[in-house]
Amino acid sequence: MNSDNTMPVASFQVQPVAKVGQVTPGMVENAIRNFFLGKMASSSKLNIRYSMARIATDAGIIPGDRPIESVPWHTLNASAVTSLIDTWQARELSNDTISLNVQIIRGCARACFLAGLMPAEQFALLKEIKPPRGRNKRGRGRAVALRWRDLMFEECLKDERPQGIRDAAILGVFFGVGLRRAEVSRIQVEDVDIDAGEVRLKVKGGNTVTKYLSPLAVRHLHPWIEVRAKSLGYRGPLFCRILKNGKLVDKAVKPNGLYYLLEQRSKHAGLPFLVRPHDARRTVGTWALSEFGEIVAKEVLGHANLSTTAIYDMRGDKIAQDALSKIK
Repeated sequence: MNSDNTMPVASFQVQPVAKVGQVTPGMVENAIRNFFLGKMASSSKLNIRYSMARIATDAGIIPGDRPIESVPWHTLNASAVTSLIDTWQARELSNDTISLNVQIIRGCARACFLAGLMPAEQFALLKEIKPPRGRNKRGRGRAVALRWRDLMFEECLKDERPQGIRDAAILGVFFGVGLRRAEVSRIQVEDVDIDAGEVRLKVKGGNTVTKYLSPLAVRHLHPWIEVRAKSLGYRGPLFCRILKNGKLVDKAVKPNGLYYLLEQRSKHAGLPFLVRPHDARRTVGTWALSEFGEIVAKEVLGHANLSTTAIYDMRGDKIAQDALSKIK
């Protein structure tokens, strides 16, 4: 940022709609909040803001200490977005991810256009940008083998700090229930019934549902809930933040924090790859498909359609792998 009242211009030789001093961060922020993010559910806003931050970084318009909404989205034009798509394809991002990024840019552009911060011609050209076609039929993430999963649990249990007990419980919920990271972040202690093996939470779409805890999840949740209760009681975010001195703070670990946490635990456990939250969800989905079939897996994962559940089906890959392993 140049100052409190001026905006940087996006990279890729993007030209601003007006002189830099005429459009302030506050004007852009209001436009994005009113015309783009305004009607979204809180969980959707969280995920969209995370994607917006990555887009802004790639476009060279990082907001610094300002809200991501205040980024100069009004300076992005068709040439900039085309360059971004090329960059993302070079990184081998999935078509689904690139398409989402393009839709977010269009939404921000529309907001700026409606607020009078972007000319009609610039907005019209942006709308003509098409993301690459083709759906990622394999879905995101990988199914993690049990030996790698168990190494992560061992890594947590060797950690004698409160972080070790908490992180083992987090792994237990990811690998033992198959929740999304935003859902895990929102779990409240009072909504967990260890004896019944249930947890109530808000899921994608804003609905409140009951999810069932596997023995794996219960085994690691129980000691964490007791440790947490000594400092914070039995109300508030289940997975709270922990300071370096070991003090528990009554604030939830954010979804991005859970993403980083799993990466670090897999790295410290010596895994040959980084484990991310959706890998755990895919692991649960693959197991449910293999053991019980599509209908049960659909219910376990909370999918609305069987076509979504089918993306998690790795059984064909396993058959092919076993067959080829016999070639000596």
